[in-house]
Amino acid sequence: MKNLTIIAISVLALALVPGCDSDSDSSSSTSGTGGTGGTGGTGGTGMTGLDGSLAMSDLTDDQQISACEASTAHLMANHDHETMTEAMCIMTGMMSGMMGMTCQEAYDACMANPEPMEETNCADEIDDLSACTDVTVAEIEACIAAEWAQQEEMMAAMAAMTCEDIEAAMAEPDEDEEMMEEPETPAACEGLEAK
Repeated sequence: MKNLTIIAISVLALALVPGCDSDSDSSSSTSGTGGTGGTGGTGGTGMTGLDGSLAMSDLTDDQQISACEASTAHLMANHDHETMTEAMCIMTGMMSGMMGMTCQEAYDACMANPEPMEETNCADEIDDLSACTDVTVAEIEACIAAEWAQQEEMMAAMAAMTCEDIEAAMAEPDEDEEMMEEPETPAACEGLEAK
């Protein structure tokens, strides 16, 4: 099962900072040294393996790929697979009407045979970060960690729900709106898009 949450957060949050996109269609240069190149640096979580003081604009293609692979591996190794599966199956139950099933039937089928999560191809995630001169790797790592913690809370809450809960919420428009509300931007991510 493709877990868009994990993929979106784990890929060095390249999509998190759309303000860094330049007008150029070309990706950043592969010249210079690639690889991890550091210890996690100042103030970062170390999940990318890069020096936290590096500006995002300075990352080579090779560094973007290695950071994506390291952060994806870190996040996948540090989450509760059972809770994630239950949450994704409850989401499947929520969409059961499109499959001609009841919520419980869709949930049970999903739990009996959960689809594996698709792997991220980090080479496809390279982006032009040349405008990200004021954003550091440490800031992105902190934002990823904060968003990941937020997503884990949401997944745990969803995994604790039953189909009866879902059906009751769908029957109450106010509760349904509450379920679909966008979470607040974590403090660690505030201002990154503007930078």
